[in-house]
Amino acid sequence: RFRPVRLDHPRLRVYLLAGQRTLLAWCRDSQNTWQAELAQSKVPESLQDQVIALPKDMASRRTASVRIYDPWTNVWLQGKLEDGRLALPPFRRSIVFRIDWK
Repeated sequence: RFRPVRLDHPRLRVYLLAGQRTLLAWCRDSQNTWQAELAQSKVPESLQDQVIALPKDMASRRTASVRIYDPWTNVWLQGKLEDGRLALPPFRRSIVFRIDWK
């Protein structure tokens, strides 16, 4: 019973799959494309201080766990929601997170 949701963000394209007990999200740098990286030889920028604000109906739920995955480095980290906001660690290109609710 997942439903797709797109969040507005000034720098990222944020795509969510929101379920009853789980939220999956993919955050993609909107300025990094295959054309920029391959055709124009632009090195992907390291993004820092990026914060995702969840919609109110998701932000108010009781969180069991938050896990963040960087697919480009194959690293999993623990995350923490604070007032419905998730601070992302530094990353390049894209990052994924999963929130499980109680």
